[in-house]
Amino acid sequence: RQRLTENGFQDIEMEGRHAERKEVEEGDKVRIEETKPISKTKSTVITEIIEE
Repeated sequence: RQRLTENGFQDIEMEGRHAERKEVEEGDKVRIEETKPISKTKSTVITEIIEE
């Protein structure tokens, strides 16, 4: 679980349904998982929205 902050939000790569519908906003609690590097600075993806 992680609460997104102004800076932290930029470090999380939004993928899949959450990104397509723009459901995730700053301050939401989300579950993230480590992945292989997506880019030089991105290595996590959002897997579930816990609390909006």
